[in-house]
Amino acid sequence: MESFELLCGPTQIVVEVHGYERAAATDPSDANWLTCHLSFRSESVSSELDCSLTTSELKAFDRDLTLTLENLESELTFQAYEEGLSLRFVPNKHGQFKIAGSLRDYRSAKVVVSFELTCGLDVVASFHAGLRRVLRAFPVRALGVTPG
Repeated sequence: MESFELLCGPTQIVVEVHGYERAAATDPSDANWLTCHLSFRSESVSSELDCSLTTSELKAFDRDLTLTLENLESELTFQAYEEGLSLRFVPNKHGQFKIAGSLRDYRSAKVVVSFELTCGLDVVASFHAGLRRVLRAFPVRALGVTPG
């Protein structure tokens, strides 16, 4: 298992990646789904749910977050295919980020928790480093490549 987390003051958002859903699959449309667990904790709310994310959506998120961290100008929105996790990063020129988002249970389409935080550059950079660790552990798998 690998994880990445956003620790902003008393608020903690953790994405645990447990592995590929279909470890033996060789078709990229099946082989790149990850089994994940999301948790959100703040002073007043705590929530957890399971979801699936894809390696390709995490790789695109990494690319976009890299650009946002480099220029501190462009907004970034991450919306998981199954809508389990939604994040919006809005930077300012002083190295602060407004981060809004939600966790949604895809089975019921019910929003479990929504939030808005203001965090420093160091918090977002640490989150990004964790995302990159996950991508190294669970890379995008190509067509016809046997896992292993």
